[in-house]
This record gives sequence, structure tokens and C-alpha cells, in this order.
Amino acid sequence: THTLILGGTAWLGREIAQQLVEAGEDVTCLARGESGSVATGATLVRTDRRASDAYDAVRNRTWDDVIELSCEAGLVTGALEALAGTTPHWTLV
Repeated sequence: THTLILGGTAWLGREIAQQLVEAGEDVTCLARGESGSVATGATLVRTDRRASDAYDAVRNRTWDDVIELSCEAGLVTGALEALAGTTPHWTLV
């Protein structure tokens, strides 16, 4: 499966990414990459989610799951608006 993690370089996101990679999933983390490195085996797409083009690199791909790690309402809303049609399942942590 193809999972997009919005974040994924800090403690919880990195652990989720690592567990998914170890389970054989294709994992992409969309993050600034300032909180740490991406889990071994995952792909990092560097972007600032506050930028107008933040989701351009991932919006034309279909995802089996999107995992949202932000607690900031503006970031969550922006992600939903940009990616709502790309996945059948969202997980909000």
C-alpha cells in the first residue's frame, strides 16, 4: 500500500513511518525535515505546509492512506482541501 504521512520526521511520525516500512508499505513523508530525518526506507518530500504549493508534489498521486499528524487546524484544513480526492482513508492523530 501507499501511505502519505503529513509530517513523519519527529518522534511519533518517524515511529509510524518506520513501523509501516517494516510492514512492507510504501511510505512518503511530507514535511520540512527540520525535526529529524525520515525513517529508513521512507521517502521524504520536503515542503513547508504553509506554502501555497505545499502539496503540489503529492496531489497527483493516489494514496491508500493519509496520516495527518498536525494539531493545527489550518494545516489540517489545507491538507484536506488539497488532497481530499487522492485517498479513500484519512487518519487524524
